[in-house]
Amino acid sequence: MWSTDWDVYPLPDRDRETPLPAAPQARDGHRDGRDGYRDGRSAWSPSDRRDWRDDRSDLRSESSYGGDREGKSPGKQQQQQQGGKKEKQGGKKRKNKDGNTAGGAPFFDPMEAAKRARRVGRFEASGTSLAERVDRWNHQAQAQQHVGAADGGDGDITLDYTVVGTSHTLEKKYLRLTSAPDPRTVRPEPVLRQSIELIRGKMAGFGEERGQEQYIYLWEQMKSVRQDLTVQRVRNDFTVQVYEMHARICLEFGDMTEFNQCQAQLTQLYEEGLGTVEAQSEFTAYNILYNVGLGAANNVSDIMLHLKAADHDDEFIRFALQVRAADALGDYCRFFRLYSAAPGHAQYVMDTFSDRARLEAVKVLLKGYMPSVPLAFVSRNLGFGEEGSDDCAFFLEDHGCVLSPPAEKTTVDCKASRESLVEHSIAQKLEEERKAAQRKAEIVPIAFS
Repeated sequence: MWSTDWDVYPLPDRDRETPLPAAPQARDGHRDGRDGYRDGRSAWSPSDRRDWRDDRSDLRSESSYGGDREGKSPGKQQQQQQGGKKEKQGGKKRKNKDGNTAGGAPFFDPMEAAKRARRVGRFEASGTSLAERVDRWNHQAQAQQHVGAADGGDGDITLDYTVVGTSHTLEKKYLRLTSAPDPRTVRPEPVLRQSIELIRGKMAGFGEERGQEQYIYLWEQMKSVRQDLTVQRVRNDFTVQVYEMHARICLEFGDMTEFNQCQAQLTQLYEEGLGTVEAQSEFTAYNILYNVGLGAANNVSDIMLHLKAADHDDEFIRFALQVRAADALGDYCRFFRLYSAAPGHAQYVMDTFSDRARLEAVKVLLKGYMPSVPLAFVSRNLGFGEEGSDDCAFFLEDHGCVLSPPAEKTTVDCKASRESLVEHSIAQKLEEERKAAQRKAEIVPIAFS
């Protein structure tokens, strides 16, 4: 059954760190062949195993007490030699930022120190030390950062000094500051008050005309007024009035990005105790409505958490809280009744999410009033009013609803409309596709000769 004589073969290496010692030599010091001595005794016979273990223990004790010059055992030396070969084959050793190899002790390189000294000497030869140049560069970078923030996140700049303006120009173009402001181009506060009155008169002269040209003029003038106030560090009730006026203009023209910037500045000014209580309550209500439109329930909760008991009696805040409740409950009837009776500029803020509420209301109406519903009833419930049937019809068709008869369009076909209803604006999507095709057609192919 057993055909292999295991006494002839050597034992496996139990300690990988220490190589196996040489086999015991014969008394006369000569070997015969690979596995035995001349006298026929096996090199790894059981009688010699104890001697081999003793030799290995002697090796361990020798290495532990010094062994070689560096206190390393022969096994470790062999392992390091093998590891060094692998490192040479794999590439150079990784170095840290000081130029030393990973795990090595730091060392001083005189050649590198001389090179660095020569680089520093280049600046010393010009008469200005490296430290002075670094300070000057840092000062310039900070000044550029302050000036370059003119068109940044909130559109205002921050300076380390106050500018006193001497300009008497009422209308001024808004230009981004790329250097320190010139007092000759900055208007003082009395001139800015006259500029605001001029802007109000121009705005009243526009009448019902609310186009891009009118808004660009108003935006440019209001931004230049804000810039002059900021560089002169004017922060008083007049500053609050300027930001409130600009915020209302943004709402009327639907520029919610600029409105957000004005709202952020107004929040800081109100915290400083500036402005009136009525205006603060009004813009707090606008902030609530704006976050309701964004679906930012956490922001709305934070604003409500800071409301006082007297704030709930304010007309604007009470209205905003009612709109928030109607939107949360999906009560579109109450939502559009409030929309029709919105105070101040609240309706402009609600316009940012009124189409979303209308689309949700259309889904409910199509499901609850099958097979058809009068267009006048839908128009009244969606906040278009009795005279807004044409606008209501356009909104429904723009989202895939079917109106009948095709010529008169007095009834909404609920069954057909439920199948074709889409949540995006069809007209807006077609316009985007047309612009994309136009841009593609205007691309001039590059010819390589």
